Amino acid sequence: MNKNIKKELEFIFDLWNRNMSTFDSIDDTYEFYQNTDPETEGYGFKFIGKKDKFQPIISIHLFREGGPKGSISIFVNNRNGNDIIMGNTIAIYSMKYEYKENLTEKELKKLDDRYKEMVKYAIEKWSKYDKSNIIGYIENEERKEF
Repeated sequence: MNKNIKKELEFIFDLWNRNMSTFDSIDDTYEFYQNTDPETEGYGFKFIGKKDKFQPIISIHLFREGGPKGSISIFVNNRNGNDIIMGNTIAIYSMKYEYKENLTEKELKKLDDRYKEMVKYAIEKWSKYDKSNIIGYIENEERKEF
């Protein structure tokens, strides 16, 4: 793997690890499910509801755009009452970033804050669905840039 790509991935993994508690502090009904497959889904991970099979699956993905630029996206997929089977995508939230070495504390905080805002928005909007509040089919998913 190219040294620059490796450094960029480490940078993003650090961002994710620093902010992993954001998921727990916002909604403790979700749990970590698995890492995504880098070949088919890109680098990232998934969360599913601990007990409620109607809570949407929330996946975080890294997309590299070449050079130091890329985006982090959250995909919200209908769970349809199944244990882990994903239905249609109901929302996509994303934020662009530009990787550079030696970011200042202020730059890191700004990036962390944008990421936390995106996570919080997705979980607050979609995590409260259950048998009495089912999402159903959505023709056009919601999209928002952070």
